[in-house]
Amino acid sequence: MTTAESTEVGPACPTCRAPLAPGQGWCLDCGTATRSPGRAPGLRSVALAGTLALTLAGGAVAASYAALTDEPPPRETKVMTVAEAAPPVVTEPAAPVDDVQPLPPPDDVAPVEPVTPVTPVTPVTPVTPVKPAPKPKPVFTPIALEVGAGALYDPDLHATATGDPQRALDGKEGTSWFATTPPAMDMNVGYVLDLGKSMHLKRFELVTKTPGFTIRVLGARGAKPPAKADDAAWVVLGEAGSVDAEPAEGAAAPAVPAAKDDEPGDTRLRVDLAAEGEIFRHVLLWVSARPSAAPTVRFSTIRLIQ
Repeated sequence: MTTAESTEVGPACPTCRAPLAPGQGWCLDCGTATRSPGRAPGLRSVALAGTLALTLAGGAVAASYAALTDEPPPRETKVMTVAEAAPPVVTEPAAPVDDVQPLPPPDDVAPVEPVTPVTPVTPVTPVTPVKPAPKPKPVFTPIALEVGAGALYDPDLHATATGDPQRALDGKEGTSWFATTPPAMDMNVGYVLDLGKSMHLKRFELVTKTPGFTIRVLGARGAKPPAKADDAAWVVLGEAGSVDAEPAEGAAAPAVPAAKDDEPGDTRLRVDLAAEGEIFRHVLLWVSARPSAAPTVRFSTIRLIQ
């Protein structure tokens, strides 16, 4: 068997065999002096040596403790504190308490009456009153009367004088038809018109210069007018008393009232005819009571309106 020879490399501590640097006089691990002392060192050297000895002594003590415990000295451990978020606090709902009774109200407190909710009232938009539409005005159309359409109507032969019937139809107020009767009796004469065909009639208009007489407007159908003024074939369409005049003072009220639009002295007479829906061919202007000032009646202008 061959035994290997160990070869030392560099100086080493004679006690602990720790490697030494060239010229190192003390072992840094165990503190053992590694060379023989020379000449006495100076004060500075002594102080340095004392300091080094203390250092080495501390190292030796540490080495001795390590040798006894056979454990290496503990290494320096750095502790790092890491902040951790606190866990959320969980609050559990409180358990319902069944045996808790409400406190009775104090005796001096009046109970509050429940308030009935008030339904809000929707504002009403004011309604603008609607004016009724005005009634349409009636349309009046004059009837064109042909030459020869008018004639004296005197079934009882009361007239003592008469004029040309055409003068009441010529549209001139300066000319007129007339009829005269004896002064001691009612006039009872008339003016008859043949319209040529049956027509609707709405109004009769007259211009006259003899005030105070009474007139009645009659209508009839057929080819010829009835022979008498009191014949049932005549239909009363309208009438007016005291034409263009006030009743005589102290005299009895006339049997026939005046027309509502007849103004005394204006020489105009207008009578609305009650003949709606009916048609007539003949129209009789019958004069019963004579004029107030003379036994003669005059018609200056006659108009029929449909």
